[in-house]
Amino acid sequence: MFKRVCSVVVMIAMLLCMGVVANAEGEATFVLTPDDNEVVAGDSFTVAVSLANNPGVTGIVYDIEFDDAKLTLNSAALGKDVTGFAEGPNKAGGVYKVSFANTTAIEGTTTLLVLSFTVNEDTELGDYQIKVSSADVSDDDTASVATAAGTTTITVIDYLWGDVNDDGVADGLDAVLIMQYAAGTIDYEDLAQPKAAYTNDDETIDGLDAVLIMQYAAGIYQPE
Repeated sequence: MFKRVCSVVVMIAMLLCMGVVANAEGEATFVLTPDDNEVVAGDSFTVAVSLANNPGVTGIVYDIEFDDAKLTLNSAALGKDVTGFAEGPNKAGGVYKVSFANTTAIEGTTTLLVLSFTVNEDTELGDYQIKVSSADVSDDDTASVATAAGTTTITVIDYLWGDVNDDGVADGLDAVLIMQYAAGTIDYEDLAQPKAAYTNDDETIDGLDAVLIMQYAAGIYQPE
């Protein structure tokens, strides 16, 4: 009898622990997804702001923080499941306040907003964070959303992978330049951005680098 009681107690304890873990894993959080984590000064990029593990909310007010001396926020577009939003002005330090309201609660993982940024021309090389945190929530289970937060890091580099001719994109023209260099018909100095030609990091510019660029342009290869 004692063993049976102990077994029941252990099972209950295990179920309670599983419940705690499930709740922890299911906590709402912001997810920021940039279309490119590596950019050069002057380039533009987008960041999708999503709410994951959303228990169901009809409205939320949240802050987007970034260094406005390094990044300029150009625009904000609604996610497809969001019916309306209002935006506040940028504050000192780059705090952008956003709110949305839906007629029905949205649940699960939902893209709230797609932000468009430009890296300022004088921005130094390095890592820059974009952060999102909720300020006010309405509707179901607001406690789990009220503390939601998320961060992404954008790295400013001095060249783009594969962009040998420095025109802002890695494509067939860059592959041709690499093949010409490998064949000896042009010199290293003729490459506008020679560092971008080392696509596989083997310290040699050759046909393999050109192949990787062509595969990237065709959408079948993604550089790390």
